[in-house]
Amino acid sequence: MAIDVGPPPRLAAALNGSVDETEAALALRGLDELARELWADAQVVVAPAPVPPRVRRPGRWRNLALVPAVLAAMVGIGTLRVSPGAHVFVNGRRVRLGSDTTLRTVLRAADVRPHNGELKSAGTKRVLNRQADPASVFLDGVASALGAHVQSGEHIRVINGHDSVEPVDRRVNTVVATGLPPVERRLWHVGRSGLDEVIVGRLSGEIISRRTVRAAATAHPETDKVVALTFDDGPDPKWTPQVLDILNRNGVKATFCTIGLWVQKWPELVRAERDQGHTLCDHTVHHVLHLDHKQHPEVVSEIDDAADLIRGATGQDPKFFRAPGGNTNDDVIAVAHQRDMRVLGWAVDPHDYEKIPAPLIFARIMQQVKPGAIILMHDGGGDRSPTLAQLETLIVTLKQQGYRFAVP
Repeated sequence: MAIDVGPPPRLAAALNGSVDETEAALALRGLDELARELWADAQVVVAPAPVPPRVRRPGRWRNLALVPAVLAAMVGIGTLRVSPGAHVFVNGRRVRLGSDTTLRTVLRAADVRPHNGELKSAGTKRVLNRQADPASVFLDGVASALGAHVQSGEHIRVINGHDSVEPVDRRVNTVVATGLPPVERRLWHVGRSGLDEVIVGRLSGEIISRRTVRAAATAHPETDKVVALTFDDGPDPKWTPQVLDILNRNGVKATFCTIGLWVQKWPELVRAERDQGHTLCDHTVHHVLHLDHKQHPEVVSEIDDAADLIRGATGQDPKFFRAPGGNTNDDVIAVAHQRDMRVLGWAVDPHDYEKIPAPLIFARIMQQVKPGAIILMHDGGGDRSPTLAQLETLIVTLKQQGYRFAVP
C-alpha cells in the first residue's frame, strides 16, 4: 500500500510564505501527528512474530537427555578396554587381553601355570608340603593376587617356586631281631637287640639306607604263657578312656592300632596311650580295608601319613603297622618296613566289631587263646560297650590261668 507522505496543505502554504505564524504552528502540529501515525504503521509491519512461552520439563526427563551420551561413553570405554589392540605382556610375550581381565584368566590364556615349589621326602619322594616355596606373580613390578585386574599394556611376570627334598640325618637305630616273619601273627621272643646305622629323612622318618653295626639275636616264637592285647580303630573319646582305665587298673600294657584321622582329631588320647606305656601302631589314615588292592603311591600315603600324624601327636614313631582287615601284599609290607615298622597281625579274632554280646566275645577268645597269642579287639569304629563289658573279666580270667600280658 502506497503511503502519501507529502506535506499537509497548511505546511505547504507555510513553506511558500503564504500563511501567518498561527497558521504555521497549526501546520507543524499536523506534521507531528503525521509522523506519529507513520511510526506506528511501521512498527506493525516489521514487528517480530511472538515467541511461544517455554514449557519446563520435569527434572527426570531433562536427565534422560544425558543417557545416550553416558551409554556412548561407557561403550566407548569398554570398546577401548577389550578392543582388538588391547594386550599385556606375560613373561615378555605379548598376549591379547580378552573380556575377563583378571590375572588368573590372562595367565590361563597365555598357558602359564604358576608352580608352587613342593617339599618331598628323601626316600619315596612323596609330597610333604605342597607350598614349601610358593610361586610369585608380579603386575608391573608389584606382587599381586590372581584375582587382580589387568589393564592394556601392563607387564606380568611369573616366578615359579622350586621343588626340594627334605634334609636327611644319620642315626643309630635299635634293631629288635633278625628272623622275624614279614607279618607277625603271634608273639616272638626277640632276644638281644642289634644296632643299625641308618640315613633317615628328617621330616618323614623314611629310611634311605641302612648299615648293620651290631647284629641282633635271631628271634624265635614265644612259647611261654604270654598273650598280647591289641585294640584297633581308635582313638575314640567315648571308648578309649574306658579301655585305658581298665588296663591301668589291672596293670596291663596293650598295643593301640590307631587311625590317622582320629589321631589328628583327638591327639590327647594318643598321648594318654603313650604316657601309660602302651605301644603305638599305625592303622592307615583312612582305614582303607583293601590296601593290598591300591597303587603304590596310595599305599605310601596311607601308611606314612598316618605314621607322621602319630609322631606329630606324641613325638614318637610307631613301632608297628597293622593293615585294616589284615589285608597285605609285598608292597604294603615293604612300605611299612621302609618306615622301620614291623607288620602286626593277630591269632585270636572274636569279631567284636559285629556287635555281638559280651559273653560271646569272652567265649570266643577263651576258646582260641594259647601261648604267644595276639588278641584282636576294638576301641573305636562303633559301639564298643560289649567289648568293654567283658574286658576286665577276660584279663582276670587269663591271669588266673597263669597267663602274662606283654606287647609284641
